[in-house]
Parts: sequence; structure tokens; C-alpha cells
Amino acid sequence: MKIECDGFEFDFPNALDVFIFDEKETNKLHYHGLSHAMKAVDIIVELTDFYLFIEVKNFHKPEQYQDSSYFNNLRETLKHKYRDS
Repeated sequence: MKIECDGFEFDFPNALDVFIFDEKETNKLHYHGLSHAMKAVDIIVELTDFYLFIEVKNFHKPEQYQDSSYFNNLRETLKHKYRDS
């Protein structure tokens, strides 16, 4: 099952379902209308025994990732995205 998100294409051949969780188009099956109130991951993949929660990041400033405070901020951001998803 293929999906495109933020200019990247992902393929999950064994997925039962894959969808953009923070869908903004109201006519899409998985649109929930709560993106304005939640911090959510970009993609959710349903597999037979588990789910994958995927946050797509396009890194433009490699020097930024040498700073440990960046990773602390990233960890806090991802924690809330997982919770709200």
C-alpha cells in the first residue's frame, strides 16, 4: 500500500491500512477535523500485529542536529504527537 506525504512516497506492502492522520481534505475517509486542536503524527500504518506512527521531517540544516537542545525539543514534540495520535 503506497502513500505520499510532504513530497515523499512510502510503500507498506503488508499494511492493512495506511493513511495521513492529520488529513485536511474533508472528503477523505480518515478526515477527523481535529488537526487544529491536536499535535499528531503525519502517517499511521496499520499492520497485522501493530501500528506504525510516522512523523515526516525534511532536514535542511544539518548543523542544527549537533545541538543537544534540538533533540530535547524534538523528543518533547514527538511525545505529544504520539499521545494525540
